[in-house]
Amino acid sequence: MLLQQAIAYITRKRTRNLVLFLILLLILSCLYFCFSLMQVGGRLEEHIKQSAGTSFALTSKQGNTPFALKEAEKVQRLAGVGAMVPQYESPVRILGKEAVTGQQSVERDDLGQEAKQALGAVFTQKTDQHLDFRSGSFQLVQGKHLSDKASGQILIHEELAKKNKLKVGDQLTLSSFQMGETPAKEQTFEIVGIFSGKKQEKFTGMTSDLSENQVYLPYEDATKLLGLSQQEVTQVTFGVKDPEKIDALLKQVKSLDL
Repeated sequence: MLLQQAIAYITRKRTRNLVLFLILLLILSCLYFCFSLMQVGGRLEEHIKQSAGTSFALTSKQGNTPFALKEAEKVQRLAGVGAMVPQYESPVRILGKEAVTGQQSVERDDLGQEAKQALGAVFTQKTDQHLDFRSGSFQLVQGKHLSDKASGQILIHEELAKKNKLKVGDQLTLSSFQMGETPAKEQTFEIVGIFSGKKQEKFTGMTSDLSENQVYLPYEDATKLLGLSQQEVTQVTFGVKDPEKIDALLKQVKSLDL
C-alpha cells in the first residue's frame, strides 16, 4: 500500500521530483569532484617535493681534497636523510683522440703535453639527479643517463663528440695521469649519452677546465682507473626526505664529529 502511494506521488509530481533529483545529482557530483581534487592535490604536492630534489653536499674543508667515504656514512644514518650519491672528481687523459681546446684566462708553461689531453672526469651515480643536469647547465641530447650500476659507461659533451666524430655506442679509452714511477692505468668505456651546455668553469690552465671536456663516469670505475687504495670521495650529495625540515637536519649534520 505504501509503495503504491509513493509511486503515485512521484508520478503525479514528476517534474518537481525530476528537478530535485537533478539538484541532488549535481551536489553529489560536485562533492565527488572536490574530494578527487583534494586527493590529486595531495599527490601532486608530494610529487613536487620529490621532484624538487632538495639536497645538500658534504665536501672537504681543503677544497677538492679527497676524504674517506665512511665519513659520509655517519651522515646517512641520520633520520630524514635520503639517498647518498658519492662523487670523485679528477682529471684523466684521453687516448687516441683529442680534447677540445679553447681560450683560457690562465696560461701555464710548466704543463706537459699530457695536460693538453686532459678531460675533467666526474665519477658519480645517476647523472639525471646530478646538479649539473638538474640545474640545466647541461642537457642530455642523445642516449641515456648513467644509472647506479653502469660500470664501463661514459657521458661526453657534444663538442668533444663532434671533434672526434664520436657517437652513442662508440668506445673511448682513458688513462690516469702517471704519478712518479707508477704506470698509468687505462680503461675503455662505451659512450651511452651525449650532452650539451656550459657550466661555470675554474681555470687552472688544463684542458679539463673546459665544459666541453667534461665527462661523467660510474663511481665504481674511479677505483679501477685511478688506482685508489680505498673508497674515497671529493663530494657526497644527500637527498632530503622532507624539504621543510632541511634546516633542522643540517644542524644535526654540523654537530657530527666529521
